[in-house]
Amino acid sequence: MLPLVRSIAEDLARLTASVSTQRDQIRGIDELDHHGGGEQVDGESVYRAELDDVRSSIESDDRRIAECTAELEALGVSVPRPLDGSVDFPGRLGGRQVCWCWQPGESSIQHWHLPGQHVSKRRSIASVN
Repeated sequence: MLPLVRSIAEDLARLTASVSTQRDQIRGIDELDHHGGGEQVDGESVYRAELDDVRSSIESDDRRIAECTAELEALGVSVPRPLDGSVDFPGRLGGRQVCWCWQPGESSIQHWHLPGQHVSKRRSIASVN
């Protein structure tokens, strides 16, 4: 199942980064417009069409993010927030419930953390032995 999860999670990470970049772009253009640096033609910002295109792209990417998240959840995998491409698989370790954790770039599941813990708290499976 990991190859499928990997593909979806990598799409999710790419889309999330794209949305973040596009939102930064919109903020930059909005700041330029609000501080009088943007040119006006017939009372409208010359950036209006570009802003509309970027907002449309964000909406499309947000829909795809929701689809990727739903695909992963249908596989029984949880997607931690904020979205970074990492995913958690429910499991058990020594009689307690844990999350097996995988991040893009890793060849296999090599880490775990307790449910509700942030991915930064994950521990190596090798440390269990």
